[in-house]
Amino acid sequence: MKSLEDIKAIIIPTCDDVENIERAKTAIEFSKKHNLPKRCVVAGFGPDMNIALENPGKDKLNYHEGLQNYLIHKTDWMICSDIRSLNSIENILEVFPKGIEGKYALVSYPLHLMRFKRIIKDAKKAGKISEDIEIVYIPTKQHPKWIVHEVLSNIKYHLKGKPKYFRKK
Repeated sequence: MKSLEDIKAIIIPTCDDVENIERAKTAIEFSKKHNLPKRCVVAGFGPDMNIALENPGKDKLNYHEGLQNYLIHKTDWMICSDIRSLNSIENILEVFPKGIEGKYALVSYPLHLMRFKRIIKDAKKAGKISEDIEIVYIPTKQHPKWIVHEVLSNIKYHLKGKPKYFRKK
């Protein structure tokens, strides 16, 4: 595995509430195992911080705040939030604006990480993020329900996302 001591922060892209907590737990375990700084960026929830989900038998839960509260109550992590991005491409562009360099870790399930690798490669090639960004990919468990989602997301990325965000001018 690559040298980890200079990781600046762990990026947790948001998803459904269950997956968010799994990503947070994986980030915490990884950070403890490798004695990393307790810095995290919760990436991508769109412009409305009050979007809520219905949980059976519970009140509406803001799962972005839920993820932050989980990290804050379970740890003494420093938490930053990207509240503008609406998809994985925007996660990368918002978290790594021009001028940001260094090494970061990204936590998600394996197929999602594969898509992030492609997005990061395309963003670097298009000059949207620094060539000097280095990412360490931290996989969570792969749930079968995410396979179909990733197949569709990859198709959508190649048909719409890549041309929209990374087309040559």
